Amino acid sequence: MYDTVTSLDGDHSRAAARLKEEPGLTLLGNRFLTFSTVVRVRQIEVTREKALGPDESSIHTPNEARAFREAIEKGWPGARITWAFSWLALKDQRPDYRDLRQLVVLYHHMYGDEITFIPGAYFSNMYNTREQVNRDLAADAKLAGSQIHRFLILHKQLEADDGELTRTSKLR
Repeated sequence: MYDTVTSLDGDHSRAAARLKEEPGLTLLGNRFLTFSTVVRVRQIEVTREKALGPDESSIHTPNEARAFREAIEKGWPGARITWAFSWLALKDQRPDYRDLRQLVVLYHHMYGDEITFIPGAYFSNMYNTREQVNRDLAADAKLAGSQIHRFLILHKQLEADDGELTRTSKLR
């Protein structure tokens, strides 16, 4: 299902060494490529109780995650993945979602993978008031202390407070 991709250069360490020698180029931790994936139940989470789109549970399984993780490790040994969970994926009690969450925590400890929350699976701001989004983000910060020490909330379309046109083309 997943193919191995090799460096265009053919030698990862030589390419990385050349980049390090480049004057003025600064990179944190030699992380040149980021792999991320979104784990969700439905395509659009309108609110925490309402979602739109077909049920995607058949593609968010431990077996699929394992195949993805193994392909990344084979193609890019030592690479880390950011696993972004939607609210429904974090709360879904079906066995596959429970097992998937445990598997990703294992990958965090084994490979240094990062686990994060993605509010509304990108669409929280389109369907909720700014106040509700702010309440949700404040509540979500409590998830950070659960099992993982490094935690980040991914967002895509949060509104600005300074009267500028936002990414959702709304004027504030």
